[in-house]
Amino acid sequence: MIIMKWFMPVVLVLLPILVFAQDNMKDNPGPNISISLDSQVFKEFDRCRISKKLSGAKAQFIKSGKPLKKEKQVWTYAVKSEVMGLPVKAIMVGVCDDHGDQACGWSAFTAAVIAKPFEEAKNHLKKKTGIDYTTEKRSKESEITLRPVLAPGKKNNECILFCDPGIL
Repeated sequence: MIIMKWFMPVVLVLLPILVFAQDNMKDNPGPNISISLDSQVFKEFDRCRISKKLSGAKAQFIKSGKPLKKEKQVWTYAVKSEVMGLPVKAIMVGVCDDHGDQACGWSAFTAAVIAKPFEEAKNHLKKKTGIDYTTEKRSKESEITLRPVLAPGKKNNECILFCDPGIL
């Protein structure tokens, strides 16, 4: 009975704080939390077109301010998704400054970090599409990528599939 006298007021005080913290975690996940993205987000990525869903996801990631990794011009976010039949474990987003500003050409840079070794991903894409994605296809005027480029990742068990703004 004595426990109940102090327990209920403590619970009533802490409950709103815990609910607020839980809601905040849903809106702004920490850097080590993978966010699941529907594969439709990458719907037109095979032609380096950033879908509205992907554009919105990139904006939300930057707004969260909690990337897995911050580099000078690229912020990386942990995700779970699929692009062109390949598992995506992270997305790399081009940024213009330390604050994640998107008002420059480099913000068009978008890369999917593929959770497969480079050769395996290359063979998968070649078999599925008949295209060698390691060969760049760019616009003659702006050098913007017209289809994603597959490149080895920093680790042996990953690679990146990226689109960039060329000379913009």
